[in-house]
Amino acid sequence: MACGDGLSGSATGRNAVDMEHLEDELSLVSENMAALNEENSGLMELIEANRAYSDDLVIRAEELSDTTGEEIQDSLLRDRASIQIASDESNRIVSELLELIKSDLEYLLMQSDKEVNPELERASGEDFNEILGGLGEIRYAMEEVTRPSLTLVEMALEGIDAANIREGDSLDWHLDLGSDSGNVEISETESSYRFEMWLWSEPPSVAELSIVSSDTGKITVSPATLTFTDSNWDSAQTVTLTRVDDTDEDGDQTTTITVTGVGDNWADDSETFTVVTEDADELASRERGAATLVSIPTFEILSKHPTLDCLNTQFQMFVDVFGLYVVAPSSAPEEYVIHSANVLAEYIDNDKDGLPDDRAVLDHLLGENFLTPVWVMSTREQFDQNRRGTVCDDGVSLAASMYYDEDEWAIGGIQSAGTWDTNLEEIWHIVSNGWYSTYPEFFGDEPSESSKLVNAMDAARGGRFFAIPDKYPDNAWYSYYDDTCDYGCQLHEYFYWITMANIDALDPVLTSKCADSAHEWNVCNQSELGKVDALAFDLLNNHGFNLPTNIPNGRYSVNQ
Repeated sequence: MACGDGLSGSATGRNAVDMEHLEDELSLVSENMAALNEENSGLMELIEANRAYSDDLVIRAEELSDTTGEEIQDSLLRDRASIQIASDESNRIVSELLELIKSDLEYLLMQSDKEVNPELERASGEDFNEILGGLGEIRYAMEEVTRPSLTLVEMALEGIDAANIREGDSLDWHLDLGSDSGNVEISETESSYRFEMWLWSEPPSVAELSIVSSDTGKITVSPATLTFTDSNWDSAQTVTLTRVDDTDEDGDQTTTITVTGVGDNWADDSETFTVVTEDADELASRERGAATLVSIPTFEILSKHPTLDCLNTQFQMFVDVFGLYVVAPSSAPEEYVIHSANVLAEYIDNDKDGLPDDRAVLDHLLGENFLTPVWVMSTREQFDQNRRGTVCDDGVSLAASMYYDEDEWAIGGIQSAGTWDTNLEEIWHIVSNGWYSTYPEFFGDEPSESSKLVNAMDAARGGRFFAIPDKYPDNAWYSYYDDTCDYGCQLHEYFYWITMANIDALDPVLTSKCADSAHEWNVCNQSELGKVDALAFDLLNNHGFNLPTNIPNGRYSVNQ
């Protein structure tokens, strides 16, 4: 969802006396219905997931019926009841919506040149937003209240299970691989993978776990031994698997990691999982072959676009950046156009090895023909008008742009200029679209997807708000009050802020940008991000993505 998108809305039944206006009103109702159906569908999936989770806990409680106390049984009943209440509330809201829509449609179809009956008027846009907000509150309750409550119940059942284990004088561990489900993949271009372990029950004395790699020439383990006592047995300890790079094109390699309890009194002898290491040299060879479709930027200014004539009527300067184009009218300063092209190149190839950092992200941007315009508002307005009915109407995408007469420009980079560079924001907004679409589980920008990025922003804002609140909660550290910026727009701004903090672009030693933006965002560098916004820090740093790590300075060149 781009900034400014959201539920459509205008008053229905307001002198809709001709067919064209009637069709417009019907279209708005249809758009609103589609948006609401999408949100409601995601909500229903979440409710079903919670219900399945609760049913599983009931089965586990029955299995432990001999030792399960009344308090835990009561908790289960309360949580199951809360899910049912939320489900009923959602169904009620949707039923009310259908009645409203039915009334709106009947009224629109009745329209004629007669005087409108004021009693039949209905503000559909407001109705939809109110109902969508209600669904959002239910989603928040499911994610932030009901789900944690069920988790507490599960922990209580685990405690009972642990008590049974202690009675049997047997210990067991928990190995948490996150979402990787027993098999881990690490590219040799990535550095490491982390997982966590803890015990299910308190050991009678010091207990140790041994973690061994079957091939230390490919994967090393640190630490190789975990020690648990009566004070830390239920605290997660992190184990880091580090890949070992080599120069051989030997294909993907599989390494077995084995966890074993040291000594006696362990419920299981061992537990294993596999780690697949993608060969870096073979990968680089494949990427070089794929990258032949795009060339290392030379930053030559072309007078025409090679394939889209509809751009040539509006722009006279074109710079090819890995197949993407920075476009500008002849009135734009060449220095600015070249600077924007360099910043774009640095976001695509941040490590400056001559290859896109993430080819899938670039492929999405190429497939959608994302442009990076450098212009003034009058040029933008003229282009929006002239592109209608041409290939450029649907054949190119715009996400953000640079205004050479208004924006801040730090030629040579903020490190040397000491001032902010708007290119860092606007061009990242363009590149971000590739991340949203390529990795929706992590960076998806639709609230119904509940991506890691969505969940991190909700935490940073102090809750999930589809409308801008009058005041953000006191515990919020991201508070954007622009009423024109809907949920998707807020998410795009948040992704920009956390990325800038993570590469230290907001550090006060460089510019005053962080202090100037404190009313919205005041996390200035990677160190602060790790302390204040743990979810964002984890997303950007612990999942193996080749996101930018260096501040673009407008001086792209391939490292030799």
